[in-house]
Amino acid sequence: MIRASFKEFLNIYKGDNAKCVEVGVNEGYNAEAMLLHNKDIHLTLVDFYDVYDKRQDPVEAEEMYKQMCKRVQPFKDRVNIIRKESHHAAKLFDNESLDYVYIDANHSKDAVRLDIVSWFPKVKLGGMISGHDQNQVVEHIRDLLSSIVTERLGLDWWMIKTRSSDIPVELQRQFIEEYAKLRKEYMQCQT
Repeated sequence: MIRASFKEFLNIYKGDNAKCVEVGVNEGYNAEAMLLHNKDIHLTLVDFYDVYDKRQDPVEAEEMYKQMCKRVQPFKDRVNIIRKESHHAAKLFDNESLDYVYIDANHSKDAVRLDIVSWFPKVKLGGMISGHDQNQVVEHIRDLLSSIVTERLGLDWWMIKTRSSDIPVELQRQFIEEYAKLRKEYMQCQT
């Protein structure tokens, strides 16, 4: 089933060969739905497929990766898979180069904020940044994106990028530094 934000994106997008990214792919059900629904998109799938909290088992994460690869294999000419943490993967894209970004990765406050700060500059003016589980996520981002109208339907949230300076650079730096500190503390606990 196609997600509400992607359906809205298709209603407003007027070009061909849309460049789309899904951050947080799991088994690839949403990716498969997007690829089946629109034959003109190129979709990059970003997922770390590693344990970022104690609820996930490494074997389970690897199995999800294998299932996702199998699910999107029929679309291999329109899919690129990046197995990295979201904020590192975002660095591989030029600013204002993407038409649609869908975020459904780690739902912790710091991770959501870092995902948005990392991916928002990559979205073209008039493009869409969106995500899932809005009941958990929107409270984390309301202050971060207060200048942008956020739309919601079901569990999805989305916003159209109207200008490149919607997230102040200083705020971006602050969240990146906070996340790096938390990530370092987490990694030290794992050793």
